[in-house]
Amino acid sequence: MGRIEIGYVASAAYAGVLQKVVGGFRGTHAGVEVSIREVPMDAVAVMLGDGLLDAAYVRPPMPLAVGIQATTVHRDRFVLALPADSPLADSASVRPSQLRDQCFVLPEQESGTFEVARRGRFSPRLGPRPGTLAAVLACVSLGGYVSAVPHTLADCIALPGVVYRDIAGQAIASEIALAFRRHERAPAVKAFLRFARDDKDSR
Repeated sequence: MGRIEIGYVASAAYAGVLQKVVGGFRGTHAGVEVSIREVPMDAVAVMLGDGLLDAAYVRPPMPLAVGIQATTVHRDRFVLALPADSPLADSASVRPSQLRDQCFVLPEQESGTFEVARRGRFSPRLGPRPGTLAAVLACVSLGGYVSAVPHTLADCIALPGVVYRDIAGQAIASEIALAFRRHERAPAVKAFLRFARDDKDSR
């Protein structure tokens, strides 16, 4: 019946979107073989274009090659990951202006960091870019860094030495999107994309 290669960034798995849609699709399309793998977000567009992936769950914004499009399937917000011994951890929420002197470790979805800095009216001091969100939190836990991360992490990952705090003011949006080829021809992949869109529309 066909085979589908699906890529994802780890935070899509933390949010539960990947499990719900892929699990539901497998349950209704038993004849389709579905393979999933974690991929770096900066490789997604090329892998889709080269046919190495048929669809991918990503955290926008991200550059999309010609012929690739993305649709939002989950809405989230950014929070701060802080060292537990940071003075900023004493409050339930942190104002962006309070982060002026902090050094930020950057997740793959960088937009939250730069929006915090914009609202706080400062240029952010940028630290390492370790890749996965688990690696980002490890940097925070070792001290010296803060990070703007999706709220879903606060519900899923408890790491020694790390606390999560709200960002004061209007929520900073963080989204999960499904990226795919605009003119897909494979029947199995088209069926999966329809299923994923129907699930999004039902929520």
